[in-house]
Amino acid sequence: MEEFWTKVDLLWPWLLALFSGFVLGVPLTYAVSVGDTALSQGTELAKTGSSATTVQTAMTTIMESGLPTQTNGVVLFNPGSDISVTPNATGTTETVRLTYHDPMFAPFVHLFGFTGPTFPMTFTKTVSVASANEEGVNYIQ
Repeated sequence: MEEFWTKVDLLWPWLLALFSGFVLGVPLTYAVSVGDTALSQGTELAKTGSSATTVQTAMTTIMESGLPTQTNGVVLFNPGSDISVTPNATGTTETVRLTYHDPMFAPFVHLFGFTGPTFPMTFTKTVSVASANEEGVNYIQ
C-alpha cells in the first residue's frame, strides 16, 4: 500500500503542472490568435493604401469582438494607444503595430476579484503600400 501512495505523491505535481499549463496556455494562445488575425487584416488594408482610420477601425472591431477590452477596471486594450499605423518618410511602406495587455493569471485571480499582472503582447508588421502607378499588371510585348 505504501508503494501506491508513493506513486500518487509523485503523480500529483505532474497533474497540477499539466492542468496549469492548459488553464494558462489556452487563453494565451487564443489571445495571440486574435491579435494575429487583427494585425493580418490591418496590414491587408494598409497594403491597399487605406487610411489609418480605416485600418484602426477594422483592427478594433476584431479585437473587441474576440477579447475583453477591460476586466475589473483594468484596461487591456485601448484602440487610441494600442494601435498605430505609421508611414515611412517616403510613403512607400507602413508599419502597423498592435498591443494587447493579456492578464497572465486571469483564470486563477479572477476568482478572487482582481486582474493581477498583465503581459503586453505587441504585434508589428511593415508592408509595402500599393500606389496608383503600381496597380494592374504591365506586360511587355
